[in-house]
Amino acid sequence: MDQYVIFGIVLILIVAMLVGGIDYLMPVYAKLRMNDTCRDYALIVAADGQLLESEKEDLKTALSSSGIKDIKLNLDTKSFKRKEIIHFEVSGVYEGNHFISLFKRGVKDYDFKFEEDVAYRKIWNH
Repeated sequence: MDQYVIFGIVLILIVAMLVGGIDYLMPVYAKLRMNDTCRDYALIVAADGQLLESEKEDLKTALSSSGIKDIKLNLDTKSFKRKEIIHFEVSGVYEGNHFISLFKRGVKDYDFKFEEDVAYRKIWNH
């Protein structure tokens, strides 16, 4: 009989640790998705020197679908020459649920920021 009680307690502890671990990893996963999405658009900036309005909207839509809100995009709008550095920055807020106590969950805002300096590398054929 004691074996079953010990097994039950150990099983409950393992499940609690698994749920807690997943709970803490969700913001990390959201940040990785944001970085992956923003990196794709940073490559577009490096190739074209800018983002078109439709590309900016696509970026905001992709980040919004990942649960990120209040998205701010900071990108230089001047004309660049080849090999000049372009600063690309995206910030937003991820609203994540987490445990406050054993049976209570709360909402916490995580500020995410992606920054990358890319070299303008468009080659003009004359």
